[in-house]
Amino acid sequence: MKYMYFYDVYMLKWISLFVYGLLSF
Repeated sequence: MKYMYFYDVYMLKWISLFVYGLLSF
């Protein structure tokens, strides 16, 4: 359970970074 939560946060971090890159570009 905790592992899945950590994985979700990890994916959200990369998705947010990707979106931020698109917006700034």
